[in-house]
Amino acid sequence: MPPSIIPYRHLLRLGCLKRNYIRHLSTTPICLEDANAVKQELLSDQRLQAMVAELEKSANLQQGNDILLESIETLKPSQEVITAKELDKLVSVFENSFSVRQLAQYSAVHHLPRNKRKKRQLIDGIVKKHWGIQTVEEYDAAREQEALERRKDLVKETFPASFQEMFFIIGSNGDTIRTIEEDHQVLITIDVEKKEYTVEGPSKAVVQAKKEILTHLNIIQEEVDAPKGIKENTQLKNEVNESLVDVSKLAGSFITLEKDKFSLASTSTENLMNAKRLLNLMLTEMGATSKKALDSADHTVVHKHMEYTVLPMQDASSMPLYDKKLNWNKLEYRNKDEQDDYVVLGSQDAIGGIDNMKDLLVKPLHVGDGDNVSLEARFGKLLFHDDHLPLTSTTTNISALFKNRTRFLNCMPPRKITTPYMPIIHSLDGGFHQRTIQLEYVNQWLIEEEGRNENSDLKRLLVEFLIQEDGNLNVNKVLAEKNRSVVDVVGLHGRIDVRLVAKQYRSYAAEDEHVQALLEQCKLVSYGEMAAPKQQSILNQQLALSDISFISKKRYLSDDGLISVNHVEQQDKKVKRTEMMVTSVEPQTLDTSNAIERWPSFASILKSIARKWEY
Repeated sequence: MPPSIIPYRHLLRLGCLKRNYIRHLSTTPICLEDANAVKQELLSDQRLQAMVAELEKSANLQQGNDILLESIETLKPSQEVITAKELDKLVSVFENSFSVRQLAQYSAVHHLPRNKRKKRQLIDGIVKKHWGIQTVEEYDAAREQEALERRKDLVKETFPASFQEMFFIIGSNGDTIRTIEEDHQVLITIDVEKKEYTVEGPSKAVVQAKKEILTHLNIIQEEVDAPKGIKENTQLKNEVNESLVDVSKLAGSFITLEKDKFSLASTSTENLMNAKRLLNLMLTEMGATSKKALDSADHTVVHKHMEYTVLPMQDASSMPLYDKKLNWNKLEYRNKDEQDDYVVLGSQDAIGGIDNMKDLLVKPLHVGDGDNVSLEARFGKLLFHDDHLPLTSTTTNISALFKNRTRFLNCMPPRKITTPYMPIIHSLDGGFHQRTIQLEYVNQWLIEEEGRNENSDLKRLLVEFLIQEDGNLNVNKVLAEKNRSVVDVVGLHGRIDVRLVAKQYRSYAAEDEHVQALLEQCKLVSYGEMAAPKQQSILNQQLALSDISFISKKRYLSDDGLISVNHVEQQDKKVKRTEMMVTSVEPQTLDTSNAIERWPSFASILKSIARKWEY
């Protein structure tokens, strides 16, 4: 190709070097029509070369501008506050490296003032205005000026407030008051004795903070009569009063006991109903109502020749919030008597050994044909709350110990106690490790003073979710409990207390309409928190949420017994504990029904574990 001819494609490439300099050139023949003929004419080589030179010049100019901008940007300090010496050095570099035209060009790109400005003014505009660079002295002076202006505008206002209002201003663990202080840059002081609070800060901030405080004070109140047991027992009343602080925090409502009435204050109807639920649960568990405590036993069995020592016992992390502050005691056994010589406490009925306790446990259920009954056992200590301890160790005095309120405290098992047992294989119900969430509901009449519905077939409801490896939840089981029977065996083989539980139940499918309505409202909020209905109607029965438990299990199999070591965290009761549990199962399927027929094997496992219970 002759050197005087410029390739067409090369011309277009040069024309597209920079978008701002694109010129549309056409080498397409121009058609000039006249009456006789059509004449075609192309641009001359000289004209094309001139246009290409113009494009190359524009591209070079733009490339130079880019290099200039990048060169100036590399001088920008990493911090906005520098020393005066560093600033002088930076200005010196600008003065020696760039001309006025170059600085003006940079200012134009960033829309900075540049007309009729001297070099130092252009540098200050770039460094101080555009980059925001200032010296330490300038920064400190600016802060002092701001502080001075704030002090001039500083106001302090005091407002009256009731105890209920102060509770909601402070919020759960102080979250509300801290948030208001941080959002509006004010200081809020609560004076409980004077029943007032003070807001201090800039005038506009104080006004805004006061407005936000008022949004937390739309309070609704309700009064409830205290149960008769509280009115007649001063000590019980004091214990309830001490627990109300923790229950109020948990419920997000302010609960007080004055003149034999509970006063409940809340900011929403939903929170008020939740406060009543938690209050009813607490009063029932503390034995303050005419209703039987949900966690109490029907019978207590002791060894006829037991020798023991009374010791104090306190494990705050394993106890519900309303039991943490009480003084509890336990029995430490001095003799390891394995003779089957047990009696029912209070009646002195001899029942022999644990092999003969089946009738005592199962008889109250009135089991009929086709009824499903499960058996389970937990190991721990039966605690009693009593300030007047006996001087001698006889079963008569044991009766005196356990005549008042008791609590079965599940205990962590000895480290090597599970060594002889076979871990569950993966193909059987998920394998050795299992993490579940259990929701426990109780019939409303079990915790309400005026409730009466003893013949209901739905006294409790257990909903268990299985947490998959990917974090998803699957419904594992839904059990409706008709009846339960509980027997506490004190000092089995002189080593450990055992709680036996028999449950008469029926299974629900997750697809059942009345169950599905409940399941759809259950949402996992975080690793250790689930949102679930506090009250739910199922089959015309009003159920109240008792608690939500997160359970991590290690599971073993021994004959007909499913042995699990569980780490349990209860959401409402604020309990953390490790327990050992034995459940009677069909070993091929882990089915818990028809457990009564497996009683001999179940009792044998319990005796074997009790003999090895040593720390």
